Amino acid sequence: MRYLTVFNTCGISGLENSDHYIGAIQSILDQEHEGNEVLISSCLNSQETRDKLVNHFKDKVHYHFIDEKLTVNITFNLSVINATKILGEFDGYIYVDSGVTFGDSTNIISEIKKRHKTEKFSMISIQTDTDTGYKNWFDRGDDEHFKEDFVVPVGKCCNLHVQLFTKELLEEYGNIIPDIFAAWSTESTFSFMNAAIKKQWVVIGGNIVKHLVSMDGASSGFPSHSHGDSWDNLLCGKRMSEIINKPEAKSSGFGYEEWRGVLEHDPSRFDESMHSVDGELRNFIKENLFLNEGEFDYNKVGSQFLTKEKK
Repeated sequence: MRYLTVFNTCGISGLENSDHYIGAIQSILDQEHEGNEVLISSCLNSQETRDKLVNHFKDKVHYHFIDEKLTVNITFNLSVINATKILGEFDGYIYVDSGVTFGDSTNIISEIKKRHKTEKFSMISIQTDTDTGYKNWFDRGDDEHFKEDFVVPVGKCCNLHVQLFTKELLEEYGNIIPDIFAAWSTESTFSFMNAAIKKQWVVIGGNIVKHLVSMDGASSGFPSHSHGDSWDNLLCGKRMSEIINKPEAKSSGFGYEEWRGVLEHDPSRFDESMHSVDGELRNFIKENLFLNEGEFDYNKVGSQFLTKEKK
């Protein structure tokens, strides 16, 4: 299978952790899986950091330098969109947080591939040693990792640090990560995205990689509580409180931030495989969790994409 692994960095906070980036990216290049292209998605990093990365890795990776202040959801999506235009379609797109390093583990992508080949899952997660979100969602310590593969139930989630998104998500929704969010709460929509296209989300048991929390600053440039409640914090003047009050939110089975009790999903709208029973949920997600072209045009973002051949 052909994968694009996107290492996501951000210079908005001014931290510029270039030495860490180099070690983390090298750990991706050291993976055993051969069908893997590595892309550095860099939002507003300094020219010094950009040059350092290019001079170090040269033609080993691709580079996408983004010149506007954008959320990581949007920069990841943009990097995938531009990569597919230049490099072609991939079977899956692996999101890697800038704070993550695979260390000596060279089988991370091959383990992802094993689950992908079953065709059951459209999202596959690798566990990190910190900031898992397990305490809120599963009433267990963030360091109480799953020893066996764990299929995430509808309405539950874990934090986004190392995540395969399969090409089906891009094909079904026209984008990958919901881009309406200014800061927190994106992950609580993921189980519904999978269920809506009759797939599941699995967390791989046993494999744990190192994660440094807030490596580039948490939600840099985008306040987490601009509307009072972090879960209501969206872009383009949108409010999640308005979206979840639409009749079709409840009728489709959608849920949101359930550990806080914001909106509980309707279990009757899902079958025993945790798949949505009809297409209403997919339509609701596509229409409400992604910005339309009038709200945000990916084609107009200032960026530079350098392939291995044109670095």
